[in-house]
This record gives sequence, structure tokens and C-alpha cells, in this order.
Amino acid sequence: FSGDANYTFSLRHLLIAANRRGGEWENVGQIGQTRLLRTSFYQPLDYGMRWFVSPSAEIKRENIYLWDEGERVSEVALETNGGILDFGTVLGDWGEVRLGAFYGHGVAKPIIGDPGFDIENQTDAGGQFAFRVDTRDSTVFPRRGVQVKSWYRDIRESMGADADKQMARLDADIAMTFGRVTFVPSVSGQTLVTGPTSFLSLCSLGGFLNLSGLGVGELRGERCVLGR
Repeated sequence: FSGDANYTFSLRHLLIAANRRGGEWENVGQIGQTRLLRTSFYQPLDYGMRWFVSPSAEIKRENIYLWDEGERVSEVALETNGGILDFGTVLGDWGEVRLGAFYGHGVAKPIIGDPGFDIENQTDAGGQFAFRVDTRDSTVFPRRGVQVKSWYRDIRESMGADADKQMARLDADIAMTFGRVTFVPSVSGQTLVTGPTSFLSLCSLGGFLNLSGLGVGELRGERCVLGR
């Protein structure tokens, strides 16, 4: 009962059927604890809308806390920017596969306290494979269906990154209804497969619905797994 409250104000613009091929343009702006400006475009390449290309770009600034044995020791402003260019195909009405290239640049600036690591610019760039499944009957309160989101990143110095490394992430849940009761068990995980650790490659646990008894991002490391 003694926690923090963070606030954000967001605006979202979505232009559906932006052209004859069914393109969609989305823009998101956000201020508050996390400041964000993102734009993305989804463009089917054929009239059957099975193949598509999707470029996106994002600028983000968020204040994050660093913890030591349950005590908040410092606050850092993390500024990131980057973009992704995906090519993909739609798998019926239940999923999609994407293959693309991405670039991300970030720098952490101390606000309060000593973060305990050297502040420097960090750059990740490389290729990404993403796979998604969604058979839920509702995006808000599903009663049945499966959702899977996964990606694998191959980060390369030859493409502008600071170091070679590989990362992977998986988020999955299934909705099951028995009479008037619905259960939605889920699992999520992220790992640095190979390569050196950097601040951009860390995953975190802690905060509302992400081990709610801990502070936001209280646990950080190369590997995170959560079952719920």
C-alpha cells in the first residue's frame, strides 16, 4: 500500500484503408512518465492481402528506477530511438510471420543517485524474425483462444551495432472458460542467447501484473521468465 503512481496521456491516430491496397497508417503520441512518438504503416502488397510490408519508427524517453535489495537507489532517464522494416505474410485468420531489419540507439542519463554503471551510447542493429498467433474471440476479455507473440533478433556489428549478440522473446496465453469462470494462464520470457550484456539488452520484472509486489523494474537481468 506504499507504492508509486505514474500517469501518462496518450493520443492515437489510425487511418484505415489509406489506399486501394488496404494500407493502414497509425500514429501514437504520449506524454507523462513515458514520452513516446511512434509512427507505423502496414501495406498489403497483393490484392489478396496475404503479403505485406510494414515500416515503423519510434522516439521514446522514460524514467526508470534502479534497485538494490529492495531499495530504490537511483533514477535514470533512458532515451531510445529506432525503426523497423518488416516483410511478412498472413497465415489465414490466425497468425502472421515477419522478417525484417531493425535499428535502435539508446543512452541512459542519471537523474538521481549513482546508477552503478558507465553512461554511454548503445546501438543495436540487425535482423529480426517474428511469429504471431491470435485466435482469441475478444481482444479485451477473451473467453477462449490462444495468443502467442515471439521474436528472435540477430544483432550484428556489420550492420552498425556495438557488438554481435542474439536475443529471443516469447509471450503466450490461452483463455479457457468453464461455465461462468474464465482462466487465462500465461507465460512470458526473454533471454540474451549470446553476446555481451548491455543496458538495452536487459529485461525486467516488477510492477503491476508483472510481480505486483515488487517495484517497477526492480529485477533486471539477461534472462527473465514469468508465469501467471
